[in-house]
Amino acid sequence: MLAVRSRDGIAINVRVDGPEAAPAILFAHSIGCDHRLWDHQAQALSDRFRIVRYDARGHGASDAPDGDYTIETLAADALAILDALAIHRVHLCRQATGRTS
Repeated sequence: MLAVRSRDGIAINVRVDGPEAAPAILFAHSIGCDHRLWDHQAQALSDRFRIVRYDARGHGASDAPDGDYTIETLAADALAILDALAIHRVHLCRQATGRTS
């Protein structure tokens, strides 16, 4: 696990598995969960993909600052993670309100 600083300075808890040079997949969980939601997918895919999972702000081991958690802020957090890991291309898998996209 590592902590990545968001653009507004909070610590985002990140877990990375798989080969560094492999294509990356960023897994984003829904409200009330943490990065462990994607444990089975990470186990199944980490031999051929770089799997990036994180605890969204206010969840798991990430900081939980006061204030609004807007879609723009959450997107900026994801970009901060990708920037910190020098990932320029990524597949995104996210779950929200019962749907996966």
